[in-house]
Amino acid sequence: MKACWLALLSSLIVVSSLHAQEGPPKGPADIIKRAQQARQKPALTTDAKPGPGGDMPGAPVQPPAAAQNQPGMPPGHPVPPAAEGGGAEEEPAPVGNDPHAHAEGAPALARRALSEAQPSADLPAGSIRVKVLDVNERPVPDAELQLGTMSQDSGRTTTPGRTGGDGTFVYSNLPGSDKLAYRVNVLHQGAKYSSTPFRLPPDQGYDVIVRRLDTTKDAREVVLYVGATSVEIKDERLRIVQQARLVNIGPKTYVFPEDGTLLRFPKEAIAFQAEEVMTDQHMREVKGEGMRITGSLPPGEVTLTWGFDIPQTETTADLSFELPWVTFAYRVLADAAPGLTLEVEDMPAPELHEDRGRRLLVTELVKRVGETPLRGVHIKIAGIPGPGPLRFIAVAIALCVLGLGFVVSRKSEVAAVGGNGALVQELQLEESRLLARAKELNAEHARGEIGPEFHKSQLSELEEQLSGVLYEKQRLAQPSKPAARPST
Repeated sequence: MKACWLALLSSLIVVSSLHAQEGPPKGPADIIKRAQQARQKPALTTDAKPGPGGDMPGAPVQPPAAAQNQPGMPPGHPVPPAAEGGGAEEEPAPVGNDPHAHAEGAPALARRALSEAQPSADLPAGSIRVKVLDVNERPVPDAELQLGTMSQDSGRTTTPGRTGGDGTFVYSNLPGSDKLAYRVNVLHQGAKYSSTPFRLPPDQGYDVIVRRLDTTKDAREVVLYVGATSVEIKDERLRIVQQARLVNIGPKTYVFPEDGTLLRFPKEAIAFQAEEVMTDQHMREVKGEGMRITGSLPPGEVTLTWGFDIPQTETTADLSFELPWVTFAYRVLADAAPGLTLEVEDMPAPELHEDRGRRLLVTELVKRVGETPLRGVHIKIAGIPGPGPLRFIAVAIALCVLGLGFVVSRKSEVAAVGGNGALVQELQLEESRLLARAKELNAEHARGEIGPEFHKSQLSELEEQLSGVLYEKQRLAQPSKPAARPST
């Protein structure tokens, strides 16, 4: 098994990029900064170690040897054209970033980028000329366009457009500024093709070429090249982070169903988060069901990352996740707490790894040509540590309250002899403290920071303590009978 490639994180963050590229931009300001150094995405190379991982987290996976031409490949896997004679030179080079183009056993295929954008001295300042081509490099008339404008203060606007008979359209009189970035989008049959964001130079315009492909809704064109689930043990909950490296192995752009592809979560899942991507895939939570992915995926690959929490009060956990795509490789990682055991159905016994001082149990499975596809992951965890310091802190608070109750009872005896004003004031302060703590507990539960069982038990303790305080206040508020004066 290769070294661990996915670190468990205290909150959902961007996992290492597959090809040492920059992570997704953090917002419009970051997009504008990157627009100055726009570059095309590199194709996979054969210098990556074969198998499901390398020494670097997120290392790319090479497909099984000669997988493209062997029987038993998952349905929908295309067979690359053989490079015979001079036929390959006569046909246009395929479009897209084919992850199989340089794999062992596959012919080396030239690939054309789906979009190109560069400054043009032939255009006046403040103008963007858009040209839309089809898969055969022919101009596409009446293509639907959207010009996205992003400002550094997070403002976004969209300007529509349509190409003419020559497949071009020109946006004019656009402001050029260091605080503005532009992006050309071409919409077609539910898919979106986008250029790299760029800034307009002050003295010339910009030429943008976008290649629009045919689309398909055949889900067999999409495979899960590498998937992963990581489990982090937190107080009263499990934090789950999942990642999917999806690859469109066909020549057309795959369009997800209109209502999205559903990935089911446990029904009790809370605190959903998803990593934003620059590409046309969108992840949204469906309460009580899981997450739906919408948008489109052109030939090539994308890595999606998301996470959620599961309330946990038991020492065992049983997690099952369906896989809606044919899967080549999958990994499961869990915090290696003392006494914790990890078992994943159909996967080998986990191995212990250390990643930046964190001990992890890691197991993985790689499917070979002709094997039954992996359609789900069933995870069993035992020996989960009990709740962390929060419960012990609560016990300490309860003991302090009991001590205070003893003091209160002693002062009540004194108050029977002398005034009780100071004691009532102390009880009022304690009442305020208990109410504030109850409010704080409700807020923590709403934010998903504590589980429902812990929330319920703490509120119950507070209610008991508050009842005692209110009873004592009521008793002291009752007027005592004045002692009878002795007769003189």
